[in-house]
Amino acid sequence: MSVGVLLFSISSLFAQDLDDIKIVYEPEGKGDYIFYAVNGIAKDTHMVLIFDQEMSGWKSDAILPFQMTIRAGKVRLFKLSRVGRGAEDEVPDFKFKTHFFKGVGNPVITVVEYTIPGEDGQEVKFKGSTALDDETKLESEFDAYYAVNFYCTYIRAMRSGTVEMVKSSTGDGKPGFIKVAHKDGTIGTYKGILRGTLKAYENQDIEAGQIIGVAGFRFEDNLYFDFSVSYMKVEVDTAKDVQEWSSTKYVKPLFRTAKKKKIELKPNTTYIAVYPADIRTQEMTKAEKKKLKKSK
Repeated sequence: MSVGVLLFSISSLFAQDLDDIKIVYEPEGKGDYIFYAVNGIAKDTHMVLIFDQEMSGWKSDAILPFQMTIRAGKVRLFKLSRVGRGAEDEVPDFKFKTHFFKGVGNPVITVVEYTIPGEDGQEVKFKGSTALDDETKLESEFDAYYAVNFYCTYIRAMRSGTVEMVKSSTGDGKPGFIKVAHKDGTIGTYKGILRGTLKAYENQDIEAGQIIGVAGFRFEDNLYFDFSVSYMKVEVDTAKDVQEWSSTKYVKPLFRTAKKKKIELKPNTTYIAVYPADIRTQEMTKAEKKKLKKSK
């Protein structure tokens, strides 16, 4: 019996240990190997896997270098199949590097409606938008920083999600903020929260309309806060440093008002906040909607 076959009989699992995430590959059929990521932490992590060896003798069912956001648990990545006739009894020693980025990378952006941050039926004035790169010609509307500002006292969540980070104001001029992870992988950042008024905690599920703090920015004696929607874009370029592969992109949110759907708001204009049923269920799956209906 060859050494390769002996190793095969002892264990059918091979791995490289990587802090909290382990990459393993398991044999399937004759000469095929399935790669998996075993994520021992609850938070999503975007991974890029690059082989250090010549892969001409193998065919992948996914694009290489491979990248994917790894959820908690064991996640299938891709399959490698031998090309042509090879030494099928020999256990391959795949050599690869992995790079990790905190959060969801390259998400599929969902077109959803955000709510006006007031209680149902309340009038709220839209201060305007903040775009730091207005004078720069960009390839996409997602490349520039973009945020919206509302005059109000209480800051309310404008989209349902899970609180990812909470940062209290330090009293040195740096505003407090809350980051909320949305279902599609985007992040909503509520910036300008008055010190001592935070009403959210990390890993908390929140609903649109829920109060999460008090506005702490001030303009002409009016309180306001800053809200942005962003996501992480990861582009593999081995000619650059790994830290340059990821960048933050911004999305222009569309809003539901008492009169219109999916609109961009106009500066210094007052809108009425509404929370119709379809806003609260817009990101639910059919099964989730069915479960909600049964619970009523």
